[in-house]
Amino acid sequence: MNTKHRPPAAVPSLQNYQVLIENVRQAVLVVCEAKIEYLNAFAGKLLECDCDRLLQTPLLEIVHPQDREEFNQQCAAALEVESTGPFIFRVSTRNGATRWVEGAAGPIQWNGQSACLINLTDITATIATEKELKEKEERFRLISETLPVGVFETDSKGICLYTNTCWQQLFGVTLSESLVLDWREMLHPQDKKGVSRDWSKAMAKMRSFSRDCRILTRDGARRWVHVHSSPVFSDSGISFTGSVEDITHRKKAERELQRAKEDAEAANRSKSSFLANMSHEIRTPMNGVIGMSSLLLETEMSDEQRDFAETIKTSADSLLTIINDILDYSKMEAGKLELEEIDFDLRVMTEDVVDMLMVKAHEKKLMFGCLIDHNIPSLLQGDPGRIRQVLINLVGNAIKFTSDGEVFIRVDLLDETDADVHLKFNVTDTGIGINKEKLDDLFQSFSQLDTSITRLFGGTGLGLAISKQLVMLMQGRIGVESQVGKGSNFHFDIRLARQPVRSAGTLPAPELCNEKILVTGRHLPSLLILREQLKALKCRYLAAGDDKEIFAHLAVAEEAGDPVRAVLVETRFPGLDGEAIGAQIKSHPQFGHIPLVMLAGFGKPGDVARLKKIGFAGYLTWPVKQSQLQVCLQKVIQIANDGNTEDESGIVTRHSIKEAQKQQITILVVDDNAVNRKVACRILEKLGYAHHAVGSGPEALEALRQITARVVLMDVQMPGMDGFETTAQIRNGAAGQKNSDVPIIALTAHAMAGYKEKCLAAGMNDYVTKPISPEDLHAAVKARLTCCGDAVDKYPVAAESNSDPTAIFDRQELMQRVGDDEELFEELLAVYLEDTGMQLAKLRQAAEEEDWVQAANHAHTIKGSSANIAAHALKGAAHEVEKAAKTNSAGLLHRALSTLYAELEKFKSLVDEAQSASSAHSA
Repeated sequence: MNTKHRPPAAVPSLQNYQVLIENVRQAVLVVCEAKIEYLNAFAGKLLECDCDRLLQTPLLEIVHPQDREEFNQQCAAALEVESTGPFIFRVSTRNGATRWVEGAAGPIQWNGQSACLINLTDITATIATEKELKEKEERFRLISETLPVGVFETDSKGICLYTNTCWQQLFGVTLSESLVLDWREMLHPQDKKGVSRDWSKAMAKMRSFSRDCRILTRDGARRWVHVHSSPVFSDSGISFTGSVEDITHRKKAERELQRAKEDAEAANRSKSSFLANMSHEIRTPMNGVIGMSSLLLETEMSDEQRDFAETIKTSADSLLTIINDILDYSKMEAGKLELEEIDFDLRVMTEDVVDMLMVKAHEKKLMFGCLIDHNIPSLLQGDPGRIRQVLINLVGNAIKFTSDGEVFIRVDLLDETDADVHLKFNVTDTGIGINKEKLDDLFQSFSQLDTSITRLFGGTGLGLAISKQLVMLMQGRIGVESQVGKGSNFHFDIRLARQPVRSAGTLPAPELCNEKILVTGRHLPSLLILREQLKALKCRYLAAGDDKEIFAHLAVAEEAGDPVRAVLVETRFPGLDGEAIGAQIKSHPQFGHIPLVMLAGFGKPGDVARLKKIGFAGYLTWPVKQSQLQVCLQKVIQIANDGNTEDESGIVTRHSIKEAQKQQITILVVDDNAVNRKVACRILEKLGYAHHAVGSGPEALEALRQITARVVLMDVQMPGMDGFETTAQIRNGAAGQKNSDVPIIALTAHAMAGYKEKCLAAGMNDYVTKPISPEDLHAAVKARLTCCGDAVDKYPVAAESNSDPTAIFDRQELMQRVGDDEELFEELLAVYLEDTGMQLAKLRQAAEEEDWVQAANHAHTIKGSSANIAAHALKGAAHEVEKAAKTNSAGLLHRALSTLYAELEKFKSLVDEAQSASSAHSA
């Protein structure tokens, strides 16, 4: 160290601490007479200069010019007092840099003179950090002030530490007011409790808070705000920062949107209700016209009158089709058309379409059939009604626009998985065809090829548009290929789910498996159809084109020990007619025992008797259903096996097959009302079904455990276990697991909107209102059996009832309901009077005991049976008793009972008069 700045021996204190002073990380200087007399090594580093060069340098040279005056004052003060500081100033290094230092000064003796000891700490980095923080704070303040939302910071108690201008304006307070305000004090009274509770929980658990709420500003205005805050953790403790957004306009828009949504839904409900009412109001008179014209055609008329009546019926049918198209289209436009997802049999459904349109095809002498790939499973899930509607539309058009040739339905399997199948439906015809330029317009609404087509064939132009929409709803595609003069092919593809595997009851009967069947004919479409049907039945298929091939096949099979088990003979046989070739086979000594089945193109009166005389065992007409073919082959082969070629039951026909199928079907009727049970059972008898009837829910469960019912007709309102509870028990397996999915059709007098949906939601499959209509009941039963794979015949559709609610007794309506069965008519009246007498006695007792529930139940039973017996005034009187009982008013109930007694006496008198008149007439 240079001796010039080494402390003299006269100052022992500096000498004693010299080593320490030289090693501290702080600048130490001794200043005497304003010059530097001593500085340690760290001071040299701070000032970026060699220590020797700074000795005797004026101190103010290292002080920043702007800080020199204050620095002189600090040093002068240090000489006067023991010490001064700390004070902050800047120093300039020899390299021109500026550093911030924090200094302290005190008096000291240096070489016998008064001097000033100064120590300096470099705080340049600290000053820079503070400056940066201040800049950030200023930047945050500027950003916060420009934000369109309120920004705030609170302490852990919710008192504001900071608010921006937007926050102050939103709450209507000044800055000073906001800093002493708990914002929760300004909450709307209806929100204060809940919001305060949630805010306190968030602060206590140091969690985020987010809530829409209302505030009341100082000027009385009410605003909707969204408040969000999050905890902030720091050395000084916990605070909460967040934002407040004015959402008043958004809430107003949401309310307006909700009102608009409710208005739109109300409009849609009104539109749907209008469509439903229109459907009913239009169809009612139309069904009357169609029904009465059908009855008129069955009476004796002149040729001119018959022509007029047929024109009326044809026009009415066409008008009803147009109305149905328009109503369906309106539902689609309103978005109200929904698809079902139910079990059904594809083959039965498709063959049902063939049945419906077969007459029209036969009238035009068209070859009409259906070919379904034998690899396609029959039992599927989907909306068979809508698929049927599309097929009817396409096939109906094909028949309409084809004057000669053929119309065929073909269903192919595109691909399949374990869960579903992808099917393609083709409807092919040999009709007039369509120009390529017109193809794009086909599926548009109200579109026809041209006005001449409309005049010639009629139609709304909606059918294909509706079909396209239905296929699209089923996630499919529809298209067409056509050539003028050569016909058209309309096609659509859809995916359908497989039904869950249940039992093997739907598989081909074992006795048909591997049987060899010979088919005669050269008409390729017919052969293809029969081939696929026989393959689906697991039969072996042989084809013969003429009589030589027939006998050759028969001989080869016989010699091989694998004989032909049955021969299917077409009437349009080349070279020979079907009857002649049948006669040849039956007269052959070696093959005469083989059963023959005639497949006729068009049936004519007298065919069956003539064919039976020749020796045919079966007779079916085209289009041939697979289910009919299966039963026919089973029966004729069984007869041949038994050696009974002259079966007493006669030749097997589609009619005998249907009757046999129906007789094997048992339907369970569940109803506590004896009259209702009797009506339902007799209707079922006339329709050809076996039946079993019980009067309560528990009896229904026991019956299902004892018998195999294919359908259950379930009364909804029964005492004790009602129809809903009984259905739930069946679905839960209380009647045996095998019966848990038996189809259940609700029978109820409730016809208001939404009740059908209630029944379906309870596990029922369909809904028929009381009084029971034979047509409605048969349609419902047929629909359930079709879904389960049972093909049954149709029942004629009658006009809807327009009963007079004040009529004491409508004899004609009851006679129509019982199918003009005079014996059943009399039996029902007797049962009704007996049952009503018992119900009235129970009702009177319940009224005296003021047992309102039982009184209402008995009145409801009388109401239902009165409706079934067409005693409409009695039905109305019973309804008033039921309503009175539900009010728990003895006075109202007794007055209503008096009316009921009076109406019953009127009914008895009218029935007695009618029976007396009938007896006198008979005599």
